Amino acid sequence: EMSRPLELVLLFVALAAVAVRELWIDAAAVLAGRVSGTPSISSTVVEVFVTLSICATHLALEKPNWQMFGVYAVTIFSTALSAVWYINPDAWIFTAPHPWVKIIIRFAAGLLILVSAIVRVILPLPKLPKLPKHRVGTREIFFNFKQLESSDSIAKGIREELVSRGVPVQETMRMRLWFPTDAVTGHVAPYVGRSLLQKMMSVFMDIEGKALERIMLITSHILLAKSNSWLNVEISARKPRWPLLVMSHGLKASPEIYSAYAEYFASVGYIVAAPAHTDGSCPENWKGQGPGKWSWEYSNAQLRQRVQDIKFMTNYLASKESSVSARIDWENCLVCGHSFGGATTTAVLKHDDRFHTGVCWDTWMWSLSPSDKAKSIDKQILYINSEWFLVGEGREVNLESVNQVCRSNRSGGHVTLLKDTAHHNYNDLPLLVHPSLQKLMRSSNGPPKMFGKLSARRALEITMEASAAFFEFAIKSKGNAKNPTDTIKSLLSYPELEYEYVAHQ
Repeated sequence: EMSRPLELVLLFVALAAVAVRELWIDAAAVLAGRVSGTPSISSTVVEVFVTLSICATHLALEKPNWQMFGVYAVTIFSTALSAVWYINPDAWIFTAPHPWVKIIIRFAAGLLILVSAIVRVILPLPKLPKLPKHRVGTREIFFNFKQLESSDSIAKGIREELVSRGVPVQETMRMRLWFPTDAVTGHVAPYVGRSLLQKMMSVFMDIEGKALERIMLITSHILLAKSNSWLNVEISARKPRWPLLVMSHGLKASPEIYSAYAEYFASVGYIVAAPAHTDGSCPENWKGQGPGKWSWEYSNAQLRQRVQDIKFMTNYLASKESSVSARIDWENCLVCGHSFGGATTTAVLKHDDRFHTGVCWDTWMWSLSPSDKAKSIDKQILYINSEWFLVGEGREVNLESVNQVCRSNRSGGHVTLLKDTAHHNYNDLPLLVHPSLQKLMRSSNGPPKMFGKLSARRALEITMEASAAFFEFAIKSKGNAKNPTDTIKSLLSYPELEYEYVAHQ
């Protein structure tokens, strides 16, 4: 937090120096008392010390950041001038430089600092929303599928089918946990590591080689971002057990790109478990989009593997090998997800009786089978859709699939529309891009390409609060609430959110 105002101070000091009539030259002369005589050695030393201290403090609090290259350049140049002046105060540059030399120096320094300021604004250091209640801890867990497949012939068969279709399934699964904690000291978890960021950029932008290296340079400031979570701490003892919330990521995504959601839900009282899916949809096992890989059969096989991922992960968390099994309220298991993760959430509700409630954010329903859509269940389910995801016939088919799932649910379903949002308003991506740049990433006419007009933080706020309210209602009511539809409608009463209840048929 200290690095942000410090950078502003650094920019202000540099711009103030540029505003001085002769940049650093005359400013140094005035500070050193060299208006008419010999320079003051102590003043020169003080100037160098102050200039370097500003940059040193900045670098100590925040690692070197390419966005600040202009400020670094001006600082180094001013320090070098001071050193030359100390060695030879009668050097040509201090006594009789051509007027154009001073003008060029002033212009170049000001331009460098201005460019740094603009880049810093357009590509801000990611800052996750503040935690609403409890402090949050996080840890990574790895486990091997073979330990679980040996006693599960269905799971083994699905993985064999995926391999036959060319899906690069993994033997080891990674999952990320977020949870309430009482810790007040420790190491703050980084937002994302270099290796994962590189894989995410490669998959999301479909680039590699030199192009990927350039993008990694431009986005390297993301590596400086910190989460709001303490790394490898203990789960809070304020309650003996906490509800389990499984969170499924979308296509080309990973658990970390939903850190804002995970931290929020952990802070309000859930143990959040997010798998890095092993179906080939995650940057960690992505193998490209080759011929036939967008067939329904391919995507449905991936979806079934995703359901197995969550089944295996939940089994592991409940096993003796897990260090958190005794801290989970196994009567209250919930699931949520975005895009492909929304379809995964729907399928998990259909096939795993341990989960009684699900929330789906802007769901991509195409991969669900007709039998899954029609399968009768009795659970609480909420869909939060963006105004712009699929368009035309694709959008109509997607919404009809949502309604079909709700009609097959004996408790019906709750379908909402968050106005002025697009598909990527439901992950952390908008937090990485300034609103002015987001506007350029929208279509001039027609649907937004990535982001909607609604403020990114407002969209996050509504989605997280509405989802948490729905989860809390489901846990407290357990199907015994009077007039549940009216209650849920009141919980979701945001002016930006349109609500519809789809009854069972």
